[in-house]
Amino acid sequence: MNRFFPTPRQRVTGGFAETGIAPAAAIVRPSGTGKEAARAYFSELASKFPMSQMIAAEWSQLTVPISPVPAAGQWLWRNMIDFDPYATLGQDIVVFGMWIDMLSTNPTPTNGATQLAWGTDTGLGAAIVIGDKQLPGSGDGAGTWTVGVAPIVGIDSSVTEITNSQDRRFFARTYPTGKLTTGTNKRGLNGAIVPFVRRITQGNRLRCAWALNRADVVAVGAAGKTIDGYTSVEIYYGLTKNPVDIAE
Repeated sequence: MNRFFPTPRQRVTGGFAETGIAPAAAIVRPSGTGKEAARAYFSELASKFPMSQMIAAEWSQLTVPISPVPAAGQWLWRNMIDFDPYATLGQDIVVFGMWIDMLSTNPTPTNGATQLAWGTDTGLGAAIVIGDKQLPGSGDGAGTWTVGVAPIVGIDSSVTEITNSQDRRFFARTYPTGKLTTGTNKRGLNGAIVPFVRRITQGNRLRCAWALNRADVVAVGAAGKTIDGYTSVEIYYGLTKNPVDIAE
């Protein structure tokens, strides 16, 4: 028998009788119900790597609020994700990556009467920020507005330099260059898997917010205008408990 080119008979039967190789034993699922049976069937690989989940948010149009209004030195923040893992899952989570998809800002909208001019064609003036409860508006809930500032360069002149940012507790990205309404509109794809690892413990929160510079929203007539663009965020995190233990 040529082991590289089996005969037709061997190709049909699998060659078990001729070679003495026994077929693999059938996988038997443990009997019973509940956690004990589930644990017995839980794979060793799954126990070494945490079960992962994803939380996401996105927008293509927002409306400038009448309130709150950022004071000098503050920015306007849109809370996109405000997640308390202990309230929802009863455990810590470990954030190990994210994916951000965005189009250029809209500094020259097609209809200035109803649309807000925001950002610049350099991509500065606004940013997506992923972090924890240290970000402004923690606990206000997703889909709400707040004001505040964070140590991020590129929003406005209130923060122009950051040095020695050791153990930084957030991830920030400004927008791609270009303009939303012209042929220079660009797509920015930002991903970070594993390099950003942050454990969100009891009492803390997983946050994602969109920060916009103050000058754009305090202009006369800005309140009520639409903020047009595109921003999508996905955050990936691992559970710190066996999912079988929280199944019931």
